[in-house]
Amino acid sequence: MPLADARALTPGLQVADADLDGDIEALSRLTLWCTRYSPVAEVQGLDGIAIDLTGVAHLFGGEGRLVEDLAGKLEGFGLTASLVVAPTIGAAWALARYGDRPLNRIGVNRLGAWLAPLPVAALRLPLATVEGLGRLGLKRIGDLVGKPRAPLTARFGPELMIRLDQALGRHAEALVPLRPVPHFRRVARFAEPIMAQGDIEAVLTRLAHALANRLETAGTAGRSFVFTLFRVDGKSTSLDIRTARPTRDAAHILRLFRDRLASMAEEVDAGFGFDIMALGAFDTEGQDATQPGLSPEPGIADPQDLAILIDRLVTRFGGDRVTRFVPRESYLPERAAAGISAIEAGHIGKAGKGAALAPGSPWAEHLAMSQGGHHQGRPLLILTTPSPIETLAELPDGPPARFTWQRVAHKVTRAEGPERIEPEWWSVPDGQAPPPRDYYRVEDDQGRRYWLFREGLYDGGTPPRWYMHGVLP
Repeated sequence: MPLADARALTPGLQVADADLDGDIEALSRLTLWCTRYSPVAEVQGLDGIAIDLTGVAHLFGGEGRLVEDLAGKLEGFGLTASLVVAPTIGAAWALARYGDRPLNRIGVNRLGAWLAPLPVAALRLPLATVEGLGRLGLKRIGDLVGKPRAPLTARFGPELMIRLDQALGRHAEALVPLRPVPHFRRVARFAEPIMAQGDIEAVLTRLAHALANRLETAGTAGRSFVFTLFRVDGKSTSLDIRTARPTRDAAHILRLFRDRLASMAEEVDAGFGFDIMALGAFDTEGQDATQPGLSPEPGIADPQDLAILIDRLVTRFGGDRVTRFVPRESYLPERAAAGISAIEAGHIGKAGKGAALAPGSPWAEHLAMSQGGHHQGRPLLILTTPSPIETLAELPDGPPARFTWQRVAHKVTRAEGPERIEPEWWSVPDGQAPPPRDYYRVEDDQGRRYWLFREGLYDGGTPPRWYMHGVLP
């Protein structure tokens, strides 16, 4: 009713603005908490959560006890919920919103009897479709069963029959979990909540070893791991780590999580305690057992040691602060290498012009592509953005005789070049390609060497411009 009418009936009525964004965020947090029962949990609309209980109900003593446990905890949170267990997503959605009481598991052969008296709106149909069906006298789901499908599809579209078939189990439907489902997962549940840091680390140790054994048995390893702590008051906290190489080393996984726990000690609020903890492995890859070297040669580093060091640095400082360079398909010096996260380096591959090459690609191959197979004397470090300079040249197309950079004048005594680099026409809009560059290696009267280039040609048009691009050793 209008707010003015409501206040006339109840003068002391409390009114608050609707916070839809806040409601969605709260529902998402509750959905993440529901992953304590199953890793597959999905937010449905503005008021619902769907949980896939396939293969997990026995861990709680069956579906009946699982629903009782869930209902008791939601009631403790001060939430009123309608809980239904059904063999299809559509049936559970319909009975939870339009049914008259919570139900135990319903067999597929009984779905039609339970759904028949419900309104057609229980099929998750658009309002226009529901109103159109009502004008035809089709107000209940049972009214649609057995009716000719072709006329209804022609009038209301294919969604009507698809929704009906999904609810009755004739058409497959899958949940889209709020969080990716781990390929391998180990869970610990406690009769009494725990909150001490030492107890949390002890549980993490047990889970890490159990997960590592499971990965080893399966002949695989993970690149990403997530440790989730579920609080008794409906909140959850997740800590995640990524590794440079696939691993199933429990000691290494524990060391990384301990670093995360230490860095996030203030953010991990135990509240009234955690009653469930879970450790999952993602991005798994096949990995055969390997024999470490019995007598490694002195001075030769083990690649695995470097990977372990990268993992610890990334865990401590963040993935965007630990980077490595990989070659990129470009002739322009400032685009010939790309800085990427050291953790994500293993996932970078070819993706067309201008893309980073695979990290295993030798730099020699990149040199052959970008410099014609010859080392042109380029500096190892160049300026991110070329810096303008003022020059005085003896010949229009020759190297400069003098140049001024950062207000300091330099007299050129030696010069070598040019090395011409044409613009990459495929990476710029038509007609906007920059002019070619002529690079020179020059040495001034103080013995300092620089890498300069002239952008443009003396062709009577726009005068060329000179830039400093690097300092040579």
